[in-house]
Amino acid sequence: MRTGPCEKIVYQKTENNDVDVTQLQLAMDALISWANEWQLSVSVNKCCVLNIGKAAHNTCLSINHTILPVVESARDLGILVSCDL
Repeated sequence: MRTGPCEKIVYQKTENNDVDVTQLQLAMDALISWANEWQLSVSVNKCCVLNIGKAAHNTCLSINHTILPVVESARDLGILVSCDL
């Protein structure tokens, strides 16, 4: 997840998909709550979900009730990260 000029990325290893995805959603909710408390905006349109690895995940995450798109690659600090690392 990214926020304004100061980027924030949340990583979570998911082995037990349902439990781990729930924990990741809770972590993202806590980060959004912290950002709101400090009056920081989050550009939801710049946020996405990138599943890395061979296992297929049914990852449905959201920010403020907006479902984040699942992508096959994302650029982070000028480096393209892809799902098939």
